[in-house]
Amino acid sequence: MFLTFSASMKAGFWMLGAVFSFSLMAISGRELGGELNSFEIMLWRSLAGIVIVLALHGNLIR
Repeated sequence: MFLTFSASMKAGFWMLGAVFSFSLMAISGRELGGELNSFEIMLWRSLAGIVIVLALHGNLIR
């Protein structure tokens, strides 16, 4: 059985995913703040974001 979602439901799921990922990044940044300096934290956050965007981009092209 395949589920079909309306455009507004898909948008809602994307928003929930964004809120979850922003919260996860904020929590991980605070936890790493004692061990790494701010430039290192920003480097790792940026690299993680690039990997996620490339994965989503590759999935959406197909």
